[in-house]
Amino acid sequence: MREKYFQCNFYRVQDDSEKKHYKRKFSEIRIRVKFSLSLVQSGRSVIQKSNNNQRTEIITTPPTPEGSSVTLPVLVNSFHSSGVNTFSGPEHHDVDDSVSGFEENFKKWCIVNKISLSAVSELLKILKVHTCFSSLPNDARTLLKTPRKAKIFNVDPGQYCHFGIKDQLSQLIESHRVSIGNKITLQFNIDGIPISKSSGKQFWPILSYAVELDKIFEVGIYCGNEKPKDSLDFLNYFVQELSELCDNGLQIKNNNFDIVIDSFICDAPARAFILNIKGHTGYFGCSKCTQEGKYIKNRVTFPKIDCPKRTNDGFRLKVDEDHHHGLSGLEKLNIDLVKQVPYEFMHLFCLGVTRKFLLLWTSGSVKKFRLSCYEKLQFTRALITLKPFIPLEFARKPRPVAEFKRWKAAELRQFLLYTGPLVLKKLLPLRYYNHFICLHLAITILCSEKFHKKYNTYASLLLQSFVKEFLKLYGDEQVSHNIHGLIHLAEDSTHFGTLDKFSAFKFENHLGFLSSLLRGKNRPLEQVYNRISERNAGLIKDLKSEFVKPMLSKSKKTIQFQHFKLSCNEGNSTCELQMGAIIKIQGFTEINGSIICKGRVYQTTKVPLYDIPEDSSRVGIRVASLSQEHISVPVELISSKHLALPYKKSEVIFPLLHL
Repeated sequence: MREKYFQCNFYRVQDDSEKKHYKRKFSEIRIRVKFSLSLVQSGRSVIQKSNNNQRTEIITTPPTPEGSSVTLPVLVNSFHSSGVNTFSGPEHHDVDDSVSGFEENFKKWCIVNKISLSAVSELLKILKVHTCFSSLPNDARTLLKTPRKAKIFNVDPGQYCHFGIKDQLSQLIESHRVSIGNKITLQFNIDGIPISKSSGKQFWPILSYAVELDKIFEVGIYCGNEKPKDSLDFLNYFVQELSELCDNGLQIKNNNFDIVIDSFICDAPARAFILNIKGHTGYFGCSKCTQEGKYIKNRVTFPKIDCPKRTNDGFRLKVDEDHHHGLSGLEKLNIDLVKQVPYEFMHLFCLGVTRKFLLLWTSGSVKKFRLSCYEKLQFTRALITLKPFIPLEFARKPRPVAEFKRWKAAELRQFLLYTGPLVLKKLLPLRYYNHFICLHLAITILCSEKFHKKYNTYASLLLQSFVKEFLKLYGDEQVSHNIHGLIHLAEDSTHFGTLDKFSAFKFENHLGFLSSLLRGKNRPLEQVYNRISERNAGLIKDLKSEFVKPMLSKSKKTIQFQHFKLSCNEGNSTCELQMGAIIKIQGFTEINGSIICKGRVYQTTKVPLYDIPEDSSRVGIRVASLSQEHISVPVELISSKHLALPYKKSEVIFPLLHL
């Protein structure tokens, strides 16, 4: 008969230093559950010590039916006061506490790793045969507190599930450790995502971002084979609750929080849907000005830049009847329906304008301008050579130009703000390059915390000049809704700050999370409701706390700041000091508890990367080379991280704007 056993591996803590180490780092213990058919009747427990004094193995053979080998990782965050693990079965005096801690960690593991309910239930049956785990529930739904019913309403032509702003916010605030004051500022995002490749099934989530909490949560989700037919029905539950919260505030444990609506951040189709106005392909599709589009070469274009601006009063009174389809559900809210629904940076600019540039350069009209095959190859080579110099803060490295249609928004942003001005300098004709730099400079200003207010008017003039020149270089037919929208970007920045503060980047990541919650094709809305309810039921105290000071790694080669990480490696070693000097880090040392950074100072050259329409150094982009001057400074004097890219015999230093 094949022998099976129940084995738990524990590690003995030798001294106080190791004890502190294990208390600080959550140790991972592998529990291999096996059963012995030959010892079913005995239920004996045997403790075996290996030759290595630092390890103790416990073999327990409880009465059990035949089972199979299962591996379960458990995060353990509690240790015995003595620092030594000698658990030997149900006789131990801390069994109850250990099991309760195990249950919480087990629930967290199931939720984080998205383990199916059937698999969790089977594992619970295996664990419960041992007396230590007899208090665990029989079913995964009891353990994870899976709701029995979902709050689902019919919204033609699909269904809608409302989670509620009040309930979601209450749980987030109670689990938040950092003080946030008495005001909660909310941004909202509405967008559609496909959930099936074989059908038209799709989600339309209403997401909210709590600025003070730095958290995204779900307000409601629509599911159907097509998008909701009527935005009024779709937004009804959401608008009703939000209006009440804005009027009365949110009461949590004798604390009253004022709810403030910041903005609605949507791409062009979703913005037109929730405002119930003409789409971006319509003649009166601009939500910021009254320009009437022109039909040129099978497309609607917007060549003018000086049309009258729309106002909130004019919108609500339907002064421009051609702009509206009907009433908008958002009209019930006390917001400015023009200013508080901005043009969104990620879709408008990154996926719209930047990708359009690449399309025109690689496959545009030969009569205007198009790169040759050799120039495209040089383009790709120039991008690929920059891969080793891209910092950790970028999720993706440069890819070949031939794949630009698959580039993500973050890659397109990286190209325009950082790599594009460098690799295009020798590829584009001077007039086309200066035109591209005009856009690059304007967006750099609007993305910079330092310059977006100071040079906002100048950035607006740059964008207007860019659109005018675009007409001449690429033709009237190319001035689409996205190109036209650039002239309104600077004004939106005056209301909401840098472009990244009202972009959809943070929401896009959460949309992917919602899709990952599905475990089957049937009842997708109920599945997502259950998974989110399980997550909320297992919500623990937020481990985030206020950033205190930079932390040096054990290897003393990496240091973690609040928003970035520095190291001695290529691509992550360039930073700026508070006095304005740029240095390349060569090492870190610790002296009397203070972290000291050692490096070489960059010497700025007199020749900028570009000087039309403005010197690149005016916005912090410098051409520099390493000097022989060495410097040692406390890490507290480091103000920001920079990107250094090779350029001729020097390097171009870009401030990282998207952190």
